[in-house]
Amino acid sequence: MVVFFKKSEWCDITLSFTGNDTLIYDSILILGERDFSDLGILLTSFEDPSEYSIVTSSNNDLFEVNNSNSTIEGDNSLNTLGIGSAAWFGAVRFSFNSNTITETDPNNIFFNGFFNSQYSGSAFVIKVFEDENANGIYDSGIDEAYALKVGLTTNSQWQK
Repeated sequence: MVVFFKKSEWCDITLSFTGNDTLIYDSILILGERDFSDLGILLTSFEDPSEYSIVTSSNNDLFEVNNSNSTIEGDNSLNTLGIGSAAWFGAVRFSFNSNTITETDPNNIFFNGFFNSQYSGSAFVIKVFEDENANGIYDSGIDEAYALKVGLTTNSQWQK
């Protein structure tokens, strides 16, 4: 099991076992951040604007990088808020070289993100575009594209 914490926070822990009435309680103080550097490729931490680009829409009420000091890693996070019932509310684009992925089994390649939402109906959509012909743009019918939409838990807590 992997548990992610913020930079500094008290955590109340309850450990229970199926089929057993015993409960173990404790509190611990998290004093620092976990080192994520050995867990794969970090697309961006939103610390360096050259690593990503933001595309907004007329349906954005808010779409900006925020320095809140309450992020999972680094100091900045993307802060978004859509309005209305439109199909999209903005996007963040990352470019990375697939040669940095050395894993050959697709079942062992993951995109991990941390999301914090308080609005019912919130979702995260990831679209991956492949540049098969290496011309620097996505060509429909030649290059491949993949998309996945994930509904977000809306409890104002960070979720992985």
